[in-house]
Parts: sequence; structure tokens; C-alpha cells
Amino acid sequence: MEKDVSSFNIEFDSNQNEELFSDIDRILSPLKTLKPTPTKSIDYKTRLVAFLDILGFDDRVNRKKDDAKEMLKFFEEVVRIREHTKDLIKDMNFMNRVDMLALSDCLVLVCEEIRAKDFIQLISSIIYFAMDRDEPFLIRGGITYGKVCVENKAEAAQIIGPAYSNAYKLQERVAEFPRVAVSHEAYEIIAKNGGADVVPTSFDGIRCLDFVKVLE
Repeated sequence: MEKDVSSFNIEFDSNQNEELFSDIDRILSPLKTLKPTPTKSIDYKTRLVAFLDILGFDDRVNRKKDDAKEMLKFFEEVVRIREHTKDLIKDMNFMNRVDMLALSDCLVLVCEEIRAKDFIQLISSIIYFAMDRDEPFLIRGGITYGKVCVENKAEAAQIIGPAYSNAYKLQERVAEFPRVAVSHEAYEIIAKNGGADVVPTSFDGIRCLDFVKVLE
């Protein structure tokens, strides 16, 4: 049975109060000399950021959720796309100018402005590889340019910044179907580096990556 404590009356005499406050002051006194820990500023860099969503993965998993063999096959295909992306980055000699983060069935790529044209080549090659499977995967994405911070350490990878958020929103809300939408800021960087012809304006006024033309 729960005790009724509403009627309990706890009283302290004056000596007890003095001892209590003395103890509290003794415990807290070291804290009075502590200085606030300085807040570490975020080391933002200005970069091209691509958010690529491998479409159809969830749908396939849901359709085959009772078929462990098929589900494993889908997972393996996504892993192959990730590993192929790593190989491409290495083969294209990006020299640490590109960071790749894998988030479930999505890829996030961050690149320095100086390699903008190669960045477009990389993304186009990923799209082609994903489509050239026994069961093709389509990709929807967004490419932006702006402030981003990446900590790609061996034990964990983290990414934060408006360019990352905007790349996600671009693929989610603007691209709408399988294509890679390009923001105005990203287009200007790509065009400056000789890639204007592979980012045409689509029927709905959205600039999108023409990956077929890139790979011609």
C-alpha cells in the first residue's frame, strides 16, 4: 500500500539549519572557482554537397520481408554501390578532396570546389552503376554548395551544416522523382569549372544533372 506522506511534518531546529547550510556551502564552494568551459566553434568549410537516395530499397524489403535470402540480396546490392563509390573516389585520385558518408540506403558526398567537374563525373558513375544491376536501383538526389562540417573518423562519421540540410531537402522536396536536382549556387560552381552543359534546365524549371551526357 502506498504511504500517504501529505501529513508528514518535517521540522528542523535552528542548529540543524545552520549545520545543513554549512554543509551545502562546503560542498558547493569548489564549484564557485570553476570557469565555464569554452565552447568549441564548428569548423565549417564551403563545399559541394550531394545527397543521393537509393530508391526502391524499402519497397523491395517490404515486399520480400519474409524471404531472408532476397532481403540479404538487396542489402548486398546497396553495399556494392557503397563499395563501388569508394573505389571510384580512389580511382579518380581525389586526394582527400571528397568525403563519403553512408546513411542507411543513402550516400552523402562532400567535395572541394576545385574538383567540381570530377565530382559530377563521380555522381554520374554512381548512378550508372546503380542502374546497371540485375535489378536496377534508381537514384534521387540533390547537389548544393555552402557551409558544411564533416568529421569522418574511423570510429564514427558526422556531418552538419546548412549545405547538408539543403541537399537533403533538395532531393526530398524538389527532385521528386529519380533525378539529381542542382541548386543555383552549386550550378554556378559547376559551370565555372566547365560543367554547365551537363546541368540543363528540366521541363519544370529545375536544373538537373544529365548523367548520360556526362558519361558520353
